[in-house]
Amino acid sequence: MPLKRILCLLPFCLLVLPVFGQVGNYLDAEEFYARTKQVNQFIRRFNGEEDLKGVRINTKDKTYRSQKLRKKYLPQLIDQQNQAIVDQLTAFGVEVIEGKPAEFLDFYSPDWFAEVHADVRFEGRNMPITFFLKLEEANGGWKWVIDHIQFAPYQGLFDMERTPKEFLNPLSHELYFMPLNEAMQDPARLEDYASKNYTPDVLTLFLYDMKRGRLQFKGVNNVHLHFFQLEGWYFELSEFNRSGKNAGWLISNLVKAETADKEKLKAYILAQ
Repeated sequence: MPLKRILCLLPFCLLVLPVFGQVGNYLDAEEFYARTKQVNQFIRRFNGEEDLKGVRINTKDKTYRSQKLRKKYLPQLIDQQNQAIVDQLTAFGVEVIEGKPAEFLDFYSPDWFAEVHADVRFEGRNMPITFFLKLEEANGGWKWVIDHIQFAPYQGLFDMERTPKEFLNPLSHELYFMPLNEAMQDPARLEDYASKNYTPDVLTLFLYDMKRGRLQFKGVNNVHLHFFQLEGWYFELSEFNRSGKNAGWLISNLVKAETADKEKLKAYILAQ
């Protein structure tokens, strides 16, 4: 082949080789299309807003958000290796997709949040940390913000439920608040002297330790998303990096839950 022709074909080869390599990792193009590669794609597929090849559907198209398309997608959007989810799929589909009115996921809804597992270095030791993030409006758009943190060194640091509590005598002002001298000698009970409206904020502790260099962020390990948007149901979304068509972002936990149950679930997840 002439050198000139080879040079002309080289940019094309560099462009397509990664694509074919990527498809090859999923064994074939069919598996590549079946994989739910992004969270936003999961939402679009759950809502019936893109076709089976990942092309967005025009809102005026009769297949847009159609029950038929959504029912076809639903089995692909769950972890089919989890029998507990498979067993609930029919009831879930009937209530959410075939119900009147049908329900859809909304990216901008406040009723979902992210759980991010990461590693940090704290006082010379590598340790796990969990961030909980939510969407927040900002400057005409949206952003993810840290709302809560789970970190072992902060757990149990404050005991706001302890009884009886130490207190400063109501006449302390007449003693030039000298009782503070004794109160400050017991760091384990300092919260006893705080206002009854005081709530410990571990996020503030995290930001302080980061700013002081006591804690260094190492990196993210994995992410889970918790959805409470659908009436009567809760589900967790996780990423499955595996071969086959049932891969990518899939429902990894599905629970029948009414409003009161959802509040308990949220509290349980945030307290782990």
